[in-house]
Amino acid sequence: MGAVENLSTIPEMERVIPETNMPDIRELVFQNYRVIYRLETDRVLIITVAHAARDLTRQTPAPWDVL
Repeated sequence: MGAVENLSTIPEMERVIPETNMPDIRELVFQNYRVIYRLETDRVLIITVAHAARDLTRQTPAPWDVL
């Protein structure tokens, strides 16, 4: 099973991303990429997949602010 596929069974195991400190916005780091997602009641919503070197705090609006 792939790393992203694990999100469907145990999505809360990944960390809250430091840029937001919002408990429902989390990330999975896979190789050189960050899979940023939101925990919802009955699903996991993938917000963006970004290269890990990219500074998302400089992006306006930030991907998690678009929701």
